[in-house]
Amino acid sequence: EETINSLDKGTPYLFEVFAGTTGGNGKEKRLICFTREKAPAVAVDTSSIKTKWISSTVLDISWEPLTLHEARGFPVYYIHLYDSSGPVKREIEPTANTTESSVVIDGLDS
Repeated sequence: EETINSLDKGTPYLFEVFAGTTGGNGKEKRLICFTREKAPAVAVDTSSIKTKWISSTVLDISWEPLTLHEARGFPVYYIHLYDSSGPVKREIEPTANTTESSVVIDGLDS
């Protein structure tokens, strides 16, 4: 067992673990992990948000994802819908939150 100190909070680290002998090293196993996650350092760049109507009731929304350093954890993106009167009352399922950088919303009023 080995203890690694002085890691930065909310930072992704890549660890490689492998066995080695004088004859060489075996195949490594890679793992990306974070120290305790923090709130993202930045917001999604609004200039990267793109929308495309697929039909009169289906909207495709996409955006440039945060980097792991910006996210300071493994990001989940949340989509909130608003109309001119305020928040849309219905839930967006199953894509109310996503680890992808796009979502298709179906069943919107035309």
